[in-house]
Amino acid sequence: MIQRIGISTSVFDMEGARVVAIAGDTIEGIEYGGRRVTRTATLDGGSVVYDTGFAASDATLTITPIESEKDIGDWFAYLVKNYSSVNVATPRGFYYATPSKVEVRDSLPILTLMIIEQIV
Repeated sequence: MIQRIGISTSVFDMEGARVVAIAGDTIEGIEYGGRRVTRTATLDGGSVVYDTGFAASDATLTITPIESEKDIGDWFAYLVKNYSSVNVATPRGFYYATPSKVEVRDSLPILTLMIIEQIV
């Protein structure tokens, strides 16, 4: 199954927006996650748990395009080098994210985005 996600810069850039075709199982990081929880041992042998809940901003989104995408790796690198934040539209929602790295595995470029906030 092929899905599409939109990535755009927050400021105007002629090269700043694309729709990326990905295999259905290559969006990783949004649907799972953990709660913001810490546990501290107490002197009586018990513990105190501090739980501030789940936040989308704890997620990291990994995007791997399908092979047919031309020059997408160069565009991913352009985002990482030039922008501290981008907008990302996925089937699961709309996010504000920081492009943190781009790498190549099995000759496919992989973009890693750190979610800052879920907009919708």
